[in-house]
Amino acid sequence: MRLLPAFTNSDAHIFIKELMQPNKYLDITMKDNPYIEVCVKDIVNSPYVINSMSWEWIMNYLKIGKYDDFGINPNNRDILGTNYQFRVLKN
Repeated sequence: MRLLPAFTNSDAHIFIKELMQPNKYLDITMKDNPYIEVCVKDIVNSPYVINSMSWEWIMNYLKIGKYDDFGINPNNRDILGTNYQFRVLKN
């Protein structure tokens, strides 16, 4: 069995941005802690820990198809809380 290399949140951010560039349909599942899982057809889920800026980036892509992240740092942590799903969907 081959061990996969460590997959950091920065790696996940780059991977998701690469998925966005050909305007692929993203399937996003909101989880606790707060993190999301992003997948596209034929590619397994990629866990991604979100902060308020990365969530805005994802929503910007979903709303208007723009994938530029404006240099956000996916490793910054802010407090979205365990009930972040309700708050972000309410907005």
